[in-house]
Amino acid sequence: MAQKRLPSQRRGSARPKYVANKKIGITDAKYLRDLELYDSYEILDFKISPLRTALLAKVRFSSNTLKKEDYLLATNKSFVGQEIILNSNELGAIKKLKDIPEGTVVYNIEKIFGDGGKFCRSGSTKAIIRQKEEGKVFLKMPSKVVKEFNENCRATIGFSAGGDRKQKPLLKAGSKFHAVKRRCIEWPFVSRNSKNCKDHRFGGSGKKRPGGPTSASRHAPPGRKVGHIAPKRTGRSKK
Repeated sequence: MAQKRLPSQRRGSARPKYVANKKIGITDAKYLRDLELYDSYEILDFKISPLRTALLAKVRFSSNTLKKEDYLLATNKSFVGQEIILNSNELGAIKKLKDIPEGTVVYNIEKIFGDGGKFCRSGSTKAIIRQKEEGKVFLKMPSKVVKEFNENCRATIGFSAGGDRKQKPLLKAGSKFHAVKRRCIEWPFVSRNSKNCKDHRFGGSGKKRPGGPTSASRHAPPGRKVGHIAPKRTGRSKK
């Protein structure tokens, strides 16, 4: 019997089921490339984007001669009418990592200078600046992993808004369906052991266990890369 394509394989086919509809929300919420030309920005309004879990803030950058409006990821505890100086150490200030003190909480961190922000962009996420060396800054990410960044990459002081979004109940299955559909996640989720043998490697025979090893090589094809991917160890620890 032919093996059915796994969800991890189907997700890479770029079908509408797995591709976000960029027309329903604001996609660009990144730093300006010429941000150093402005002195401060003022929060004009807040927007909810269905494509992301973080709240968006409509801001106006200003200096002595220039003014420009754009969207940024909102900082927690920010409010409409608030004016934030870019080179300060207050919440919401955007600075280079080399200019931010150690131990400061930051979010929306650039991977390469000028890309507008790649890390810690979801709701209520943050990273902590741990150590600085020559040209390098080490940050503790939400996954507890310490990651290295270039000192010229920019970040926002504080953590992103949207952490209380899970406190509001969905009340009905339709709201859950549309909320997950916007993020292109397959839902409802079915256990891999509950599927047929043609649908998944662990399925078949009504069994509650995979019935075989769940370890897969890191270089295995997508059809067999399920379960534990290149694990260091499995089972109980030896004391």
